[in-house]
Amino acid sequence: GVQTCALPIFATQPDGFEVQTADNSAFKNAKSEMYPTTDTTLILNEIPSGSYVRVRTYKNASSQKIVGGWSKTVIAK
Repeated sequence: GVQTCALPIFATQPDGFEVQTADNSAFKNAKSEMYPTTDTTLILNEIPSGSYVRVRTYKNASSQKIVGGWSKTVIAK
């Protein structure tokens, strides 16, 4: 199914988002995917129903990637 995740506007625009999905709430053996976008809404079409999903922002700074905290975990419908 389609899972839409609306994200808040930040003081500085992020360079993208990292989306992590797993079959369990502990996120063991989780899969992560980077979405280099400045949109504030991600539409995730390929997440199986019942998967646990969380999102965080990242910003590229010099030679390192600065990441934010994980969002609240949701279960894909």
